[in-house]
Amino acid sequence: MPLGAFRINTLSRVLTVAAAVNPRTSDSMVPEGFGDTKISTAQNQFGGASILMDGSGDYIQIADVGNNLDFGTGDFTIEWWQYLTSLDRFAIDMRNGSNGAKILLYSYPSDGSADDLYLWVNSANQISALNVLSANQWQHIALVRESGTTSLYVDGTQSGGTYSDSNNYAHDQIKIWHNSIGAENYTPPGYVDEFRISKGHARYSGASITVPTSAFTADEHTHLLIHGDGDNNSTVILDDGPRTSGRISIEMTGNAHISTDQAKFGSTSVEFDGDGDAVDPEHTQLTIGADDFTIEWFYYPTDFTTVHGRYFFDTGSGISSRLNGYFNSSSQFVIRNGNTELLKASHGMSTGQWYHLAIVRKDGTLKFYRDGTELASTSNSTNFVNNDYRIGVYLGGGGFGVKGYYDEWRQSSVARYSQAFTPPTSAFVADGYTKLLLHFEGSNGDTTTADDGPRALSEWSNGGWTVTSSGVFNNALQLSAGGSHAYLNMLPAGFEFDDDQTLTLEFRFKMSEGGVSNKTTKLFSTGSLSSDGFPTSSNRLTLHTYSDGNLYFTHDGSETNLGSADTSFHHIAMQYNGTGSFHLWLDGTHKISATHSISATTNLFFGNRQAGEGVNYGTNTIDEIRLSSNNRYTHSSSNITVPTEAFTNDDDTIALFHCESTTQTDDAG
Repeated sequence: MPLGAFRINTLSRVLTVAAAVNPRTSDSMVPEGFGDTKISTAQNQFGGASILMDGSGDYIQIADVGNNLDFGTGDFTIEWWQYLTSLDRFAIDMRNGSNGAKILLYSYPSDGSADDLYLWVNSANQISALNVLSANQWQHIALVRESGTTSLYVDGTQSGGTYSDSNNYAHDQIKIWHNSIGAENYTPPGYVDEFRISKGHARYSGASITVPTSAFTADEHTHLLIHGDGDNNSTVILDDGPRTSGRISIEMTGNAHISTDQAKFGSTSVEFDGDGDAVDPEHTQLTIGADDFTIEWFYYPTDFTTVHGRYFFDTGSGISSRLNGYFNSSSQFVIRNGNTELLKASHGMSTGQWYHLAIVRKDGTLKFYRDGTELASTSNSTNFVNNDYRIGVYLGGGGFGVKGYYDEWRQSSVARYSQAFTPPTSAFVADGYTKLLLHFEGSNGDTTTADDGPRALSEWSNGGWTVTSSGVFNNALQLSAGGSHAYLNMLPAGFEFDDDQTLTLEFRFKMSEGGVSNKTTKLFSTGSLSSDGFPTSSNRLTLHTYSDGNLYFTHDGSETNLGSADTSFHHIAMQYNGTGSFHLWLDGTHKISATHSISATTNLFFGNRQAGEGVNYGTNTIDEIRLSSNNRYTHSSSNITVPTEAFTNDDDTIALFHCESTTQTDDAG
């Protein structure tokens, strides 16, 4: 039967992402609410709220990110709770306008009442579950494929038989309460709660299943999770299976575990028994160096008794320029550079209550705060390095661990406090300066936790950059003429490209003059560099000029002439679709379509002029750099529309540089 769709004539609401535990390696997807879609506290199955769609053009659309919706031929589960205030046709549509090996779940009033539920694949009904839907009550619905057999469950009962399903599903979006083909309306009035997609895993099997009795949780199989929670009438709908690509891996050792006995915020914290317990973040992204920083946390001590000391944290073993902190046997808090004391103060704490502690360095001054009060200060410019990172214990042998509970551990690449302050009154949030964020939320007894901070990203380096006010939208950065290297490596620390990733890299650039001699100015490249500043491997990408005054792009050993390297600003976009397809656009015109494999160790360099020959390579300008985890433009060879405003940060943004100053930092968060 033909299934229709209504015309979209409302502005979408681009909605934000929440932090939660989800080990998937791609980014969160962004639910977009259309019409009057909003959070409502009038009805909920779990959590105090749900998503209200009033039946008049309301629906949710979610574009795929990182192939989360590509099920292939494997197992999967799509499930949700719904409360319809009247029975009418609805659709969970993953076809994106075309039938075939795509999933559509819909209701249709075949007998006068829309209480029938159908699975439509390959232009035909494959499962017909009749008379299973009800109005004015919560119902759990699940579509499950297990080992090539797909089943539909309504309130725990397998309905409508099974479908022998060998389809290779590749979806690029999902619409909730909307049909993508035709002109008919599939938007009933009602509520949706707890919408979850699991990839590679059949959560249910058999003729009947146990219906979930609590809110869904994210695990290694979760690729989309919408709790539908929030403030009443809020239009912010969250994918609570957040991005984790490039985040820091966390281990717990000893008897360290999540505990419900104490919590500063949320419902849990991590408990240490003082006998070798530790939380061990992977340390390579957490080096402080000689820069400003903040390490802060909440501590609930249960015992200060010690002979040698109880260590809050330690960042290495056998190296002198490492940062660590501990309580000594004289009831003092001590910060050390290796084994050298930097500052010391009476900690003034008692057992059985929460304290906020912070170690801060700003402009060469190191301070320690308790509950916002400065207890000690000293001049310090140490270039702190680490070869490990352990929270709650000493790395030099002997253990000397703390006893009590930690909540909300955050390390930042900025001095968040410079004078007396009011301690935070809510859980920490991640921003562009957050290098590590541990909320210590989970189930009682858990021995795992997650880094809920954003990816740590590199900054501009090696000098040679100057600011010009003649950027595309404001300032821009110039790589001044001369023979020395100057570059930005903007690849997120710890970030690795996956074979199935989708990526878009785009930026604005201006070449000030034609080239001289042979190889001239190189504005962008990937991978390691040879002595002349050009890629050493054939699978690298490079944007550069030659002495003929033209702009060239190299890829996989091929070189494409992009035209004259004039002195105007240009927009370039490079896109990788995760299946080997690479596209490049210059000022909106499609220039290159190729097959290109991205190395997991790829770097992204801007600048890196040819060095060592002492010649002038021109004063070239860069502005508005954005790396995204999605395909912002078409996969085809069509031309694209060049953005007319400065790039904005959204959930698909991995890195964003507006190029406003020579102390440029990443504006993605």
